[in-house]
Amino acid sequence: MKKILCMVLCLCLLIPAMVCAERKVVTAVAAEINPDNLKSVLVDARIRAYSKEDSTITVDIITPEKFDPEEIKSLAEGDGIYTQGHEMTVESINTYDTFLTIGSGEEVLTLFTDMEPYGSYDGDFPLWTTLATVTVPVYDDVIYLDDVDPATGDSLPLPAIYSAEEFRSGLAADDAEKPAFAANYYTMVFNSEGNLIEVRRQYVNTNWQ
Repeated sequence: MKKILCMVLCLCLLIPAMVCAERKVVTAVAAEINPDNLKSVLVDARIRAYSKEDSTITVDIITPEKFDPEEIKSLAEGDGIYTQGHEMTVESINTYDTFLTIGSGEEVLTLFTDMEPYGSYDGDFPLWTTLATVTVPVYDDVIYLDDVDPATGDSLPLPAIYSAEEFRSGLAADDAEKPAFAANYYTMVFNSEGNLIEVRRQYVNTNWQ
């Protein structure tokens, strides 16, 4: 009798543990960019600060947050998804033609399913993950390409090309006179030696550029 009671007790303890063990948490796919080896690479970036004394910029190396389609399809109520630095508990999943939504309380994550991996969005704008923050020099051979007309905010048919000195002047300008360098719509190119050689502002259909 004692043996039977012990077996029942063990089962009672094991079953909840097994249920908990089955809960899965999905994370974004690994980024293709290695921020510790910025050589011969183009990266997405946002500019955090500029030092006129050192002629350097502090930059967030960023990547769009994306998820493996098969992992998303395997999610069930009670599972988790790690996004934007925190875990959401899946309470609902609603599927539409080109996207799906994952609900957790008042929080909703939108994933576009017409791309692979699935891209996570806030409205029409992708969600970004910061891989690293680095400080890089702005040498005299850096060029700045701007796809945005500074007067109207419209897209240019061809990017305007500015020298390193003009780029540094823009960085040092008053906030009201310079572009939103801290936005997510910049790319940077590093050469084979790891030096920054190109910065480009991409056009995005908003009214803040």
